[in-house]
Amino acid sequence: MFVFNNLKKSIVLIGFLSFFTSSFAGAYDDFFRAIAADDARTVQGLLQRGFDPNTVNPQGVPAILQAMRVPAPKVSELLAGWPKTQVDVRNAQDESPLMLAALRGQLDLVKKLVEHDADVNKTGWTPLHYAATGGHVPVIEYLLDNSAYIDAES
Repeated sequence: MFVFNNLKKSIVLIGFLSFFTSSFAGAYDDFFRAIAADDARTVQGLLQRGFDPNTVNPQGVPAILQAMRVPAPKVSELLAGWPKTQVDVRNAQDESPLMLAALRGQLDLVKKLVEHDADVNKTGWTPLHYAATGGHVPVIEYLLDNSAYIDAES
């Protein structure tokens, strides 16, 4: 009888774990498909149900950087403003979301990232350098108004 009860418990546990893993795999796939389609509504629904906004894709790219790469502007804005998103993640070239938004002149995204504590003054090349490279004067002005070092060394 003892062996039978343990066997039943094991079967229930295996069923639970396989359901949990398959539902996570589905959410993972749904999350990155929604990023690729710039489907902010689906991404928001997943985040509201507890999906981690800092999840990396199979190539190891964090979601916010993937959204910026696609480009998926609606999802980028959503992730930049999501409370649990780590806005200072870096890509393989040590570029942050703020640096990429500054390079592209995406002032609204720059503002949202700064409002959520993105590092305006990282060492080396800074978001200000990136904005200046692109000639994005409104972004340059905003960064300077938000304590960007004008004499940051690179």
